[in-house]
Amino acid sequence: MKQISVIILSLLLFNCTGKVNKSMYTQYNDATNILNEDFDKFYNYFVNDSLFQISRVIFPIKGVMICPPENINDTLLADTNVIFERKNWRHFKNIAIDVAQFDKEYRSRNDSVIDVIISAKYFDNYIERTFVRRKGKWYLLTFYSRWS
Repeated sequence: MKQISVIILSLLLFNCTGKVNKSMYTQYNDATNILNEDFDKFYNYFVNDSLFQISRVIFPIKGVMICPPENINDTLLADTNVIFERKNWRHFKNIAIDVAQFDKEYRSRNDSVIDVIISAKYFDNYIERTFVRRKGKWYLLTFYSRWS
């Protein structure tokens, strides 16, 4: 019961402050010394915990980011292939999905490869992330992002 209270308190603190909660990351890593990690549980931690996320990205990671020039910052170019190293990785935060406007789909290619696709219903915007399982744990392998 005490562990459940600690986990709930950790989630509340993380969500209220927007800061990385190191105990959440440590607890999950300690609990995942298992043969085959559950993807849904992994993905929840991946999008909510920046320390956990960076530990589960295969660097250098290749991606494509396509967006109109007015929507980009000074470090990314429109219609560009990008390669991120650990030192310039930015946390991909959890996106609150409005089911009236977005679809979220999990495509399992096999037991070791899953694509997560978030797409807008009325626009040509989407994010696709490919995850692979290595030695029982899930890792982000590639990403594709297009925003108009």
